[in-house]
This record gives sequence, structure tokens and C-alpha cells, in this order.
Amino acid sequence: MHHTKIFETPLWLIEGDLPKGMYDWSREYEKDTPSRGASNRGGYQSIDKTGLDDIPFEYTDILRERLLFLPRFHFSNWWLNVNYKGDYNVVHTHPMTHLAVIWYMTDNHGLLHIRDPLGHMRWELYDRLGIEPYKVVNATAGDIVIFPSDIEHSVEPHQMDTPRICLSTNLILDNPN
Repeated sequence: MHHTKIFETPLWLIEGDLPKGMYDWSREYEKDTPSRGASNRGGYQSIDKTGLDDIPFEYTDILRERLLFLPRFHFSNWWLNVNYKGDYNVVHTHPMTHLAVIWYMTDNHGLLHIRDPLGHMRWELYDRLGIEPYKVVNATAGDIVIFPSDIEHSVEPHQMDTPRICLSTNLILDNPN
């Protein structure tokens, strides 16, 4: 017997160190910028900003460098997420973009769940074969996670006494011509 997977969904985990001062910048940004509360329940989620406005250039340069392997793109929007104990993010997608990017300023403790887009249709099949309909992503401070923005994802309730912090952004692939 030969087993193979078909039609896989790409997910990249780029390991890296958190730039010096970025955690402190995120805490100041949270203090100085209103929360909008889109997918989060509790905690803080900043107002969307276009491009990479308001992020210090030393951090945006590092982010751009770490994403050089991707086809040409531009940043659509970004926001800061801070979850405190008990806070979480409901299942959601990022419409009208191609890729979702999450840059962790703290460890995520395996709380990011990426759902298989066919999991609902194949629930019984997956159950009988012992296949999980979601992928748990464990990232540490400084790591970047990238996946198609139309994939449903959520963040489980945070259980730590220290905050869980990440910078999220959406990418739109440029026309190849």
C-alpha cells in the first residue's frame, strides 16, 4: 500500500529571535492605541493600519527580510493582538487577502489552531481514520507563522499569567506581470 497526501495547505513557521525592543514597543503601542475588538474575546486588538504604518522601520525591515522567499507581495494591513489570561480569538478568516502572517512577541503556547478547510465535510471520515481536522501551531517569541488567509483559524483561551502578544498582518500577492 502507498499513502500520499493531496491538495495540501501550505503553512510556514519561520523561526527567529525577537528583535531587541519589540516587546517593549508592543506594550507601549497597546497603551497608546485604542482597541477595536474584532476576532478577540477579551484582551486587546488594535485598530487596523494599512501598509506597515506606525511600526518602527527596524522591525519592518526584519519582517520584509524574513519574507523574501515569497512571491512579490505588498502588506495590506496589520494589527497588534494581546491576550491575557482567559482571552481568546474566535474562528475567523482574513477575506480579500492572500496570506495571513503572525509574528510572535511571546511564546504562543500551542494556542493557534488552523482548521482543515475540508474538515467539516469529512468529519466522520477523519474521526474513523484518527485524523485531526485542525493543526496546532506551536511558536516561540520571534517566530513568524504564515498560511493562506482564507483558512479558518482560532486562538484557544490563554492560560498564563503573562500576556500572549503577536503582530498580525495580511499580504496580497502582486500581479506577476
